[in-house]
Amino acid sequence: MTTTQGSSKKRRNWSVEDKLNIIRKHFNKSKLIETCDEFRVHPNMISHWWKMILEAGKEALSGQTKREQSSKEKIAQKLRERTCKKK
Repeated sequence: MTTTQGSSKKRRNWSVEDKLNIIRKHFNKSKLIETCDEFRVHPNMISHWWKMILEAGKEALSGQTKREQSSKEKIAQKLRERTCKKK
């Protein structure tokens, strides 16, 4: 974790490893507040990170990477363009 100084408050920038460790600790504990107190993280931040992990997990489990998804979108766009030209 790195900190940067603003006007009066310190803003923390968590590394990916730190975020994952915090989520793992929270997952293994029963109460969110315990994890928040231990790492001095706001509960909303942990919830936000957890949502990001779940969204990435959906993509990973669906078998579609961003590259595969973008190539499928490009093919669909080309087909739409061809059908528009034929009309």
